[in-house]
Amino acid sequence: MQRKIEFSMGEYYHLYNRGTDKRLTFMEPQDYGRFMALLYACNNTEAANISEHFRKGLTFSEIFELDRADTLVEIGAYCLMPNHFHILVREKSEDGIPKFMA
Repeated sequence: MQRKIEFSMGEYYHLYNRGTDKRLTFMEPQDYGRFMALLYACNNTEAANISEHFRKGLTFSEIFELDRADTLVEIGAYCLMPNHFHILVREKSEDGIPKFMA
């Protein structure tokens, strides 16, 4: 069930999530890189298929060089911990945060 939260344009929001039962969500070093690549690629007004990029053999560095149409949110800061993450975002477009997190 999706929550209905009203977000205000230009305001900062603290987004976070934790593994079920406090289990690890980042088990290998490459898990952190994949998550950061997702933050970059999915912060896009056009649909992103990151699996396709990995199947093509693109590295994390190459993914960060991909062109994006326009971003949904501005990422002010993020922190990745072994069993959870925090992201500080500011909405740039209408429904940008829900679309970014979907």
